[in-house]
Amino acid sequence: MSLSRITSVADAQQLASKRIPRSVYQAFARQSGTARDNLRALGEVGFRPRVATRFDRHELATTILGRPSAMPVVASPVGGLRLAHRDAEVGLAAAAGAVGIPVGVSTSAHHRIEDVARATSGPVWYQLYLAGGRAAAEGAIERAHACGCSALVLTVDMLGVGKGTRAGSARDQVPNRITVENALRYAPEMLVRPRWFVDYAREGLRLQAANVRPHPGGPPLDFSEALPINPTWEDVAWIKDLWPGPLVIKGVIRTDDAQRAADAGADAVVVSNHGGLVLDGVPGSLRSLPAVVEAVGDRVEVLFDGGVRSGPDVVKALGLGARAVLCGRACVWGLAAGGSAGARRVLELLRDEIEVTLAELGCPSVHDVQPTDLDFPYAWPARSAAG
Repeated sequence: MSLSRITSVADAQQLASKRIPRSVYQAFARQSGTARDNLRALGEVGFRPRVATRFDRHELATTILGRPSAMPVVASPVGGLRLAHRDAEVGLAAAAGAVGIPVGVSTSAHHRIEDVARATSGPVWYQLYLAGGRAAAEGAIERAHACGCSALVLTVDMLGVGKGTRAGSARDQVPNRITVENALRYAPEMLVRPRWFVDYAREGLRLQAANVRPHPGGPPLDFSEALPINPTWEDVAWIKDLWPGPLVIKGVIRTDDAQRAADAGADAVVVSNHGGLVLDGVPGSLRSLPAVVEAVGDRVEVLFDGGVRSGPDVVKALGLGARAVLCGRACVWGLAAGGSAGARRVLELLRDEIEVTLAELGCPSVHDVQPTDLDFPYAWPARSAAG
């Protein structure tokens, strides 16, 4: 399948499954009850289109954290992208810049913040964990500011990583370092993906977290060693003092946490359950969105993350009050399917689908979508998570 034949994120995922090793595919595709409810919640919401309308054009452009964006989408920070394709974070950044949207860089990125920033003409958001300790975090914050990152994303919902959780164990389920055990374990699947293996071997079969340096000027940690350390509210105050730009708190589903983030000086919150990779049994992110918007939407920008696979998904989140959405796995599948060009293809599909959805819904702009344009089961928003 050529990239021009990719007509949906599902097509990109299918192609990705044929181009990357099985263990890598499973690591990115891993599901849970929470992840499935992200998709279920989006599927439960429908549309109530207006009729007898016609607009010569439909406005997709918006601002996110005061910076222009061609559409209300952010390419989300995702760790371990080098396993998906050699283009990794640099390739995703180039794709995001080409379509005019912000891109996030994970703490677990294989490429340096500086290299990612040079690859795009759009805004770059650096996503921060405390991997490597406070010294490593301070160094990363300084570098992110120096190379022009426009926002710092503090992810706060990874409390149990490294204790046998789904997200923590995923790092040990992919070929991220050279060991005899890994050579024996992954050899069969490497043989059936020789192109991927050759590309990976050229970089020494080693996956690094290039931005996690516990000692200034020292070597970065390996990906498997750079375990995310969840920040506390006390850390938020410390980070706010260090970072001069907009601060985004990602991983909020409760209204009391959203209010605390606003009180702490956050400029935006991301309603997210980390793609269902942390605690199972958490409601789909869309279910939590209306209550968070009601609680803090007049104080901070509210962003949405969780299961976005199409333009209609984006429009549903906008209708429930989100300023924009973060898109993670969809970009991963595009990258794995065809590198930077594949990621760009997926983002262009999202853009085209948003425009078509607005046209069929009878809305002239992404700013005009309202809850009354949506259809959901009786009292569905009332099921949103409260504090």
